[in-house]
Amino acid sequence: MISSPFSDEQYLQRLLIAEKKPGE
Repeated sequence: MISSPFSDEQYLQRLLIAEKKPGE
């Protein structure tokens, strides 16, 4: 796997937040 600056968990949480609150 490629090393990412953020963990997969944070990435998934960000996606959920993005879906909940659309970027304005």
